[in-house]
Amino acid sequence: MLKRILEELRHHAPFTAVGALAGIVLMFLFRNIPNETSREIFYVCHPIHVLLSALVTAGMYRRYACPTEKHNCNIFLLLVVGYLGAVGVATLSDSI
Repeated sequence: MLKRILEELRHHAPFTAVGALAGIVLMFLFRNIPNETSREIFYVCHPIHVLLSALVTAGMYRRYACPTEKHNCNIFLLLVVGYLGAVGVATLSDSI
């Protein structure tokens, strides 16, 4: 299990690095925009980030929890895993 997690993290690391670098560059480029504008940008980008995180979290759960039963995966559990994984991770990372 640990090997599988490390493999997935290895594949995810380049996307994380590019996203973090892009965020830092954008912070420096737009450091003088008004607070109200940056607040509005956050309220648009944060829900998108949470949604994408939920999709990926649910997709990973579906891939590994029911790989031979793609059409019989418990949809309620799939949604719960996606929601809890996304809200925790995306909200924490956006808040920091």
